Amino acid sequence: MSNKIDNAYLTYNSTTGLFTVMKAGFYNIVPYITYDLSLNGNGYTAGTAKSSIQKVSSSTVTLASISTGHGERTLTVNHNLSSISYFNAGETFRVRCVYTQNFRLSNGNIYITYLTP
Repeated sequence: MSNKIDNAYLTYNSTTGLFTVMKAGFYNIVPYITYDLSLNGNGYTAGTAKSSIQKVSSSTVTLASISTGHGERTLTVNHNLSSISYFNAGETFRVRCVYTQNFRLSNGNIYITYLTP
């Protein structure tokens, strides 16, 4: 894993999972996520996975989202999404992952690019 966050543009808080924008402008946010259900027993893998990019400030606004349903014995679920959004300095965002069964994230990455005016 290689973290390359330029603190002039963004900071990341690993306790809250929030990115804080330091420089106002448009950001292209592209996460790739793998849900791992392989440790779940029979009868505990079918369900719905939902991945979202959310702006979290005074209220939560979903900028992009994908939701997919999966049958029994689904071992992995992959989601890829993106959002180009404007942020003011001090605003925060996160990538949120939810599944209707127990899961772990086994693979993932996020690319965040500041788009110059």
